[in-house]
Amino acid sequence: DLEAGVTWARGDVSATVNAFDMRFHDEIAAIGALSLTGNPLRKNVDRSYRRGIEFDGAWRASSRVTASGNLTVMKSRILAYLDEPSGNTYLDVDPVMTPPTIANASVDVRLTPSLSLLVSGRYVDRSYLANDGDAAMTLAPSTLADAALSWHAGRLDLRLQAFNLFDADAYAGGYSYGGERYLSPLAARNFLLTTRIGF
Repeated sequence: DLEAGVTWARGDVSATVNAFDMRFHDEIAAIGALSLTGNPLRKNVDRSYRRGIEFDGAWRASSRVTASGNLTVMKSRILAYLDEPSGNTYLDVDPVMTPPTIANASVDVRLTPSLSLLVSGRYVDRSYLANDGDAAMTLAPSTLADAALSWHAGRLDLRLQAFNLFDADAYAGGYSYGGERYLSPLAARNFLLTTRIGF
């Protein structure tokens, strides 16, 4: 596991870049199938690796506005994967549920001394449901937006959260079986109100 990073900060702006190279022998890797109880099945793969760059940044635009984000770009490979049911060996394939790009961004705005708004977005790239490189057995890329409005007064805190603001079709995971995809969808637009009272 080799990693190197650098952090830069000046005034209200900071940024961190980190590069990594992880090489595995006998990695216990998911194979894209589930057990009878619904747990992901795994097996050892002889050689695999993950290489990429991570970026984190933050900007305090004013006393009331802060923006932040992070980005990961990664190349992951299993060098040789033996699919035991079929007897086929697949070379240089993407591991199960390992998207090559993940990005997050958020803006936090303090509207008043007691009221604040947080808006965030997340992008997750395509990922494979099996270790065979079959483009038909993938989880589609998705972009989600969330928001939260928080209000504080004395001992009372109220927080209204909105998830999947634009009602995007997105999935938390999935697996493949018999040439079919089985996906776990994320909820459509939904809201959560949280109340906290101090004593």
